Amino acid sequence: MYSNIVKDLDLDFSNSLLTAFLMHTSFMLERLIKKQPLAYKHLNTLQRKYSNIYNVVYEHFLVIKDIFYCEIYETELAYIVKMFAEFAESKKTS
Repeated sequence: MYSNIVKDLDLDFSNSLLTAFLMHTSFMLERLIKKQPLAYKHLNTLQRKYSNIYNVVYEHFLVIKDIFYCEIYETELAYIVKMFAEFAESKKTS
């Protein structure tokens, strides 16, 4: 899933981004199964500002919904979107 998201967003592979992605996704899955999602302030702002990243991440996370029969909360995806957005922006400035 990570490599497909990176590919679709035209980003370079990053060990640090992969590690953050795996950590958050693991804990997120546990929260999704328990139906205890994290809150995310300014969700609408993030969705508007990073709509392309949000849509790519959402599409790739649908497989989790199908496998684990759980809801994918927008607030949880927001943290992952933010990770990819910050990584993409850091590459633009370097």
